[in-house]
Amino acid sequence: MMTEEQRIQILIADDDPVVRHLLGSALQAAGFSTTAVESGKECLERFEDAEGTTFSLLFLDIQLIDMSGYDVLDFLKQKESCKSLPIILLSAHSRDEVMKGCEKAKLADGFLSKPFTMDAAIALVHSLIQ
Repeated sequence: MMTEEQRIQILIADDDPVVRHLLGSALQAAGFSTTAVESGKECLERFEDAEGTTFSLLFLDIQLIDMSGYDVLDFLKQKESCKSLPIILLSAHSRDEVMKGCEKAKLADGFLSKPFTMDAAIALVHSLIQ
């Protein structure tokens, strides 16, 4: 029988393979299912595929290899099927710098400044998917 966490599908969009691996491993160890992508295009494709996985939460780096995470955030929050999707921004900058730097950042549901602890990431997931 699957636990509540195992039914939770989390997408990780980050261009850093180390972040994708460590965050994915920590979330899986906590019982969540994860998928990881490195680009904004791949991230958006995951939400266009009607036959695909339904994600419960998205970790989104603000600097992806092909586009801004802010643009991905803005696009998803305008999409009817994603309006209630919790999105956690990841950045090497502080929360204050990010919020001052881009109005779109305020659309996010959570924020983690790199480096972050896996415990902080998991706690944030739990707080957003209650």
